[in-house]
Amino acid sequence: MKEIEVKIRLPDVCAVPKLVSHLKTLNARQVGVTRERNHIFDLENRFLKGKGCMLRVREGLIGSPSSITFKGPAEESLLSKVKVREEVETEIQNPQAIIRLLRNLGLEVKCTYAKIRQTYELCGAMVQIDEVAGLGYFVEIEDSDERKIKELIRVCRLERFERITKSYPDMVEENSGSKAFRTDL
Repeated sequence: MKEIEVKIRLPDVCAVPKLVSHLKTLNARQVGVTRERNHIFDLENRFLKGKGCMLRVREGLIGSPSSITFKGPAEESLLSKVKVREEVETEIQNPQAIIRLLRNLGLEVKCTYAKIRQTYELCGAMVQIDEVAGLGYFVEIEDSDERKIKELIRVCRLERFERITKSYPDMVEENSGSKAFRTDL
């Protein structure tokens, strides 16, 4: 399956309730709230990262689902700062067993970060508001149509905020040297 998404950095926590309120006026349907710990795996030589790929075990917390995900390298996008790439994901029942299995295969945890995600459905697209430990607040809009994503950025009044193409693991690794950096919420 193709993952097509845009990621937007929100300026601070105050932007979250404003966005949620606006989504409600647009009749967005809240799909759920999840708490998760994400473990990014790679070989010692960072083979996957070097190919632009990622292998993630998402450990659902407090009743949230767990999954394992492979993301392929980013492809050319029709629109600026929209990420398009292959994504293969499946739900798992025992994330700790999968983590042990991957370690036994020679993969290492290169990055771990926690996230709280609020998910809304708007016009068939997913609008996800993320609080990522140590990084701040973000919105991801996912849909199969890049032009619809661009329109939803406008409708949700997000044009003035910074669009970013870096993954959360890349941002975590950049910031992990900071004394104030947190990996848990």
